[in-house]
Amino acid sequence: MFPTIFKLFVYLNIIFIIAVTIFLIFSKKNEPKVFPDKFSKKYLLKYPRL
Repeated sequence: MFPTIFKLFVYLNIIFIIAVTIFLIFSKKNEPKVFPDKFSKKYLLKYPRL
């Protein structure tokens, strides 16, 4: 039972790493080539309240 759970955990980590890598590749494509002088990159972890 334990080796099966460990194998599943390893496979889920591999899938997660591949998904994050693909996300970073696509997010880099959408960045502008030249940034303005007063540019700050902000990462929002949760949606702002409206």
